[in-house]
Amino acid sequence: RTLLPVYQRIALMFAELHDTPGRMKAVKVINDVVPWRQARRFFYWRLRKRLIVNESILEIVNNKNINDVNENEWDEGQRKFYQWIDSRMSSEEVNVSEEQDAKLSEVITDSGISKNAASMLMSDVEFVELFMRCRNDFDEYIVSLRKAKLENDFKNIIREYPGDIKELKNLLEQMGSLTESTDI
Repeated sequence: RTLLPVYQRIALMFAELHDTPGRMKAVKVINDVVPWRQARRFFYWRLRKRLIVNESILEIVNNKNINDVNENEWDEGQRKFYQWIDSRMSSEEVNVSEEQDAKLSEVITDSGISKNAASMLMSDVEFVELFMRCRNDFDEYIVSLRKAKLENDFKNIIREYPGDIKELKNLLEQMGSLTESTDI
């Protein structure tokens, strides 16, 4: 009983040494420490970026041309999304670089956060702004994935159709006239 308070203090000191921002940075779990005053803005943009990325990857996974469902769909969707983003960033990067340096130094002086944290914040903000500017392009990309999937589905239906191909063509033409008259 007499040693319990000593052990409690030792355990508390030991626990406090583990998940402190300085210690986490030292073991490279985090890139930089975000000051408390800037945490809300920093994590707002980080969360917004992650939500956009996850929703976009989910759209790609749901609309891509797959015959078999495999466990790497998310990875493939993520790879396609980042390829799409890279193609957009390379076309717009030239116009942004000088502006980016000015914004970065403005964020550093206004907020007092380190250059590393400011660059992470700016990359999140710029990513969201870039995606919003290119949203129509992304929607067109999703439509192209849907068309490819639909085309593949039709090819499979035609290949596996047990009846006469002429009968199938007539059926498809009737469906085409039906969709034109209902204006789907």
